[in-house]
Amino acid sequence: MRGDRRWRVRRSGSSRRAGFTPHLAHHADEWDTGVALVAYGLGVILVPRLARLREDLPVARIPLSGEPAPARRILSVTRPGAREIPVLSRAIETITATAAEVLPGE
Repeated sequence: MRGDRRWRVRRSGSSRRAGFTPHLAHHADEWDTGVALVAYGLGVILVPRLARLREDLPVARIPLSGEPAPARRILSVTRPGAREIPVLSRAIETITATAAEVLPGE
């Protein structure tokens, strides 16, 4: 459950490794809402590099450094034989190529 406080606390392990434990006063399910909270001085948010953010809010992306940096893996899953469908195969190839351009070396 995304709204489950236990899940959010477990996910805050990145901040503990950075030397602080956040006080969880707000929760947002959408990136735009989280970024708006940051813009109004109400917190910080961890956002994947591929997430699109509103450009009209005064926020800055600051890449995380150190080990282990938060990461996620994105997989494609299809039914058996579905990759033989040309349009599906091409879509997966395009997504893979685009990800390689956006995140070289990963």
